[in-house]
Amino acid sequence: MLVEKSIESFDVVIVGGGVSGLSAAVYLSNKNYKVALVEQNKILGGRTNSFINNKFGDEVDNGQHVMMGCYFDTLNYLRLIGAIDGCYIQQKLSIVFRLKNNKEFKLQASNLPSPFHILTGILRLKEFTFSEKISLIKVGFIIKNINTDDKYLQNLTVEDWLNSLNQSEKLKKYIWNIISIATLNESTKNVSALLFLKILKEIFFGKKSNSAMIIPRNGLSKLFVEKGISFIEENGGRVFNQTEITNYKIKRNEISEVSLSNKVKLSTKGLILAIPYYAIKNNPVNIFYPKIDFNKHFISSAIITIHLWFEGKWLNEKFVALVDSPLHWIFNHSAIKVDYSQSRQYISIVISGANLLISKSKSEIFNMTIKELEKFYPTSKNHKLLDWKVIKEKRATFSPTIGLDKWRPSAITKMENVFLAGDWTDTQLPATIEGGIKSGFIAAKLFEEKVTTY
Repeated sequence: MLVEKSIESFDVVIVGGGVSGLSAAVYLSNKNYKVALVEQNKILGGRTNSFINNKFGDEVDNGQHVMMGCYFDTLNYLRLIGAIDGCYIQQKLSIVFRLKNNKEFKLQASNLPSPFHILTGILRLKEFTFSEKISLIKVGFIIKNINTDDKYLQNLTVEDWLNSLNQSEKLKKYIWNIISIATLNESTKNVSALLFLKILKEIFFGKKSNSAMIIPRNGLSKLFVEKGISFIEENGGRVFNQTEITNYKIKRNEISEVSLSNKVKLSTKGLILAIPYYAIKNNPVNIFYPKIDFNKHFISSAIITIHLWFEGKWLNEKFVALVDSPLHWIFNHSAIKVDYSQSRQYISIVISGANLLISKSKSEIFNMTIKELEKFYPTSKNHKLLDWKVIKEKRATFSPTIGLDKWRPSAITKMENVFLAGDWTDTQLPATIEGGIKSGFIAAKLFEEKVTTY
């Protein structure tokens, strides 16, 4: 029987230990606030976590994440906790696109300033005709000058928008759909043109470094979670895992105290809720959220990651985009990680927007993956497969459909000192690590503004 314990005092209580909650906790810990981070699961990180492969001892991510140079809040978070060295960061954008006919082409930025670094890269693409290259460049200038508040764009899918600009089927298949899948976890046919254009404008028309790819060298738990927890605790905070809020006290429209499932009570000046939209309904704190039918307006989009270990090595690139395939990206951990074994190759293959495949068995997905992989890399069949694992994340992201913007709530609630975080809140970004971390920073800054008025 759990015995009621005395009240512990904290400046802020944060509920949810994914990257949104972690980033809010790290930000406020860095500002010398005493933070309590409450997570119902044993392991923090949410969808951003990793585990150890028993056969080889490799860190295996729940899902492969790619970041970019425009992930400003993510990079700031990693610098704060001292984990930035755990990333491979390109000097400039360089992506290999692989075709089934054993051909490939590369989009590589030049040394010219933005946006000419990308324009010259497009002109060098050998896979496209001169008119197709000019068509791409014209779209680039349209993106640069577009008004992202244009109501016309709010009612268009990416596919509709591309068709209005006379983009060829080849350009859509080889370039635009790959970018859409990578940034929004959906194909061009399903998602809002407005959000897509906001992202492209930031990537290609901001700083030159914005378009550079960033890939974790370490497992996601080591990169985002472990050092985040250490940072919080070293700055006087506490992490309560396998714990939930069971009750709370309200005084003058403010939260003043919360009760935890371990019978601990916490007095607090504020509360930050960093809970996934699909977990709100049955949570005791659901009264602080706006009255939104999340099941109706937020459609989850799946991601499937297939981890493969081969004897010997057949892939040289760090990562590759696959053209016209149910498989979207290959990540070569043997080339990304430092001092990886020379006797084997560990790769991860990502299928984004995978709702149509999520119901298939892991064996079916594995068999499809191997057959498809051999179409792109015939030599892979000459290497013995040592191990494999399929991870299905049914609710990996929300789908940024037309009209969703109006249902994404701000971080401010009807309570004076309760704030919301989560990549699904109104960050003006898709459901990415950057969106999650940005939301945590937004909520933390709002709390900071609030307590300065006490």
